[in-house]
Amino acid sequence: MTYVWDYTVMRDMSTSGNGEYRCWPSYSQQGCVLSVHSAREAAYICNSHSQCNSFTLTGQKTWTGHHLASFRSSFGHLVPDSASEVYVKKSKVPQSPSS
Repeated sequence: MTYVWDYTVMRDMSTSGNGEYRCWPSYSQQGCVLSVHSAREAAYICNSHSQCNSFTLTGQKTWTGHHLASFRSSFGHLVPDSASEVYVKKSKVPQSPSS
């Protein structure tokens, strides 16, 4: 089961720079943009895509009221955006070998 707390959330931010990948059925031909019910569903989708390291919930919604989420493998930098939230996978800290 996937949980949103596997991600660090940065509110009022969006991403910029290369790092998009394509998926189907995407709302964008240049990247992976899907409609989701919630951040939890977006986290589940991101975890199911091996190349996904982050996703952004935008302020845009579909005609059915679902959020649009943009999935990325990486990004150049964060930019202020009061209508968006960026979720980045938390890195796993390597465990040191026991003595």
